Amino acid sequence: YSTTIKNALDMALSELNAQGDLKIDLMLEDDRSTKDDAINVYQKFIQRDNVLLIFGPLIGGQVFAAGPLAQRAKVPVMLTSVATPGVTGIGDYIFRTSVESATIIPATVKVAKEQLKSVRVAQIYTNDDQFSVGEFKAYQAALKAAGIQIVDVETLRTGDVDFSAQLTKIKAVNPDTLVI
Repeated sequence: YSTTIKNALDMALSELNAQGDLKIDLMLEDDRSTKDDAINVYQKFIQRDNVLLIFGPLIGGQVFAAGPLAQRAKVPVMLTSVATPGVTGIGDYIFRTSVESATIIPATVKVAKEQLKSVRVAQIYTNDDQFSVGEFKAYQAALKAAGIQIVDVETLRTGDVDFSAQLTKIKAVNPDTLVI
């Protein structure tokens, strides 16, 4: 998402700066999608650069790691793509523009049930990533509420490249839908 978000920010800043009332600079740092790097970027932005606002990171686990730094420093954070539940609970300086998964997922399940006639599903998710675990739990709740039977749940870990064992198990229970 980072390229799309950067392009949107560049467009907005171009419009604002063209008005001539003030000059806003955009500083970019790559947190490499890791918690440690997100913390390092936040520390740099807050302690060295004295930024007025931080956009990002893009992953909920990173927000839970770095967000408290901004909250303590009273530097507002705008999350543009994080759907992980609870991130705004870090404090009153943490904001989001995206909708929480728990709001989106029931609508997705409803469409799957109505249009795909889903009644038996298998789930597969990454169990070592906070976002994926949150999505998994939200899907489980929505599937159960919709009366859809969960016939299998399989897990994987970040970085796995071979899913044949999980897919073999899923194939054996013959679901009509796979929730990833």
